[in-house]
Amino acid sequence: PIAYHESAHGFATESDTRLAVADATLPEILIDGAAPGAPVRIDLDMRRGLLVQHFVVAGRALRVEQLVAMDRSGLIATRVAVDAGDAPVRLSVMPRVSAPPVDAHEVDPDAPHDPRVGPAFKASPWDEALVRADGRVDRLRHTGFAVAALGSGGGEIALAAGEGGALDSFAVYAASRGDESAAAALAAAEAGLAAARAAGFDALLAEQTNWFAAWWDEAFVSFPDAPLAEQSLRHALFQLVQAVGRDGSASIGA
Repeated sequence: PIAYHESAHGFATESDTRLAVADATLPEILIDGAAPGAPVRIDLDMRRGLLVQHFVVAGRALRVEQLVAMDRSGLIATRVAVDAGDAPVRLSVMPRVSAPPVDAHEVDPDAPHDPRVGPAFKASPWDEALVRADGRVDRLRHTGFAVAALGSGGGEIALAAGEGGALDSFAVYAASRGDESAAAALAAAEAGLAAARAAGFDALLAEQTNWFAAWWDEAFVSFPDAPLAEQSLRHALFQLVQAVGRDGSASIGA
C-alpha cells in the first residue's frame, strides 16, 4: 500500500493505472521540408501558463509556444513562429493524432516494488471506434469509456528573406462513458475545437494569463532569503495545479 502523510479523497491506495491515450499534443512542424531537431532552449512561463521552445533550423530562429488551457476542457493551443533570416523559407504546420501506444513490456520480477506503478498491459486495452483525417476516437473494450482526440489549424506559409510569420494549431481531448460514449466524446471534442478556433490563439493566451494571475494571487509564496527554494516551490505548485482534476470527480494521481 501507499502511505501518505496527509490523506485526501481520491488518493490511490495501492496503484493508480493511467492509460496512455492518443497523442495530439504536438503538430508536425517542417521548415523547408525538414523537421527541427532538439530545442536549443526551453522556457516555462509560469505567470502565463505558457511553454516556449526555441529552435535554430539552418540558421533560422523557430519558436513553438504551447498552452494547456486551464479554463477550457482538454484544449492544447500551439503557435509556431519563424524568422526567415537572409533567405526565403517555407513553414508547414500540420496537426497530427497518433494512436494510443501499446504497453507490452515485460515486468522485471527482481525490480524493486513501486506501489505507484500499475500493472503493464500485454496488448492495448483500446478499440478504434473512429479514425478520420483530423483525429480519432478510442474506446475501452470492457468499460465502454471513450476518448476523442482531434486536431485542427496549421497550414503552410512561404516567407521572403527578412520576413517573419506564424501558424496556429489546436487540439482537443474529450471523454465520455456509456452506450453512446464514442459519439458523445466526438461531439464534445468537435464543439471544443470549433470554440478554440473561433477564439484564436491570442484570446486563449489572454484567458490563460488571466486565470493564472488570479490563481497566483491566492497561491503566491515568497522566500526573500532563499530564491531557489522559492522558485522550486512555485514550480511544484504550478505542476500540481495543472495535474489535479477540477471537475469534482477526477481522482488524484499517485
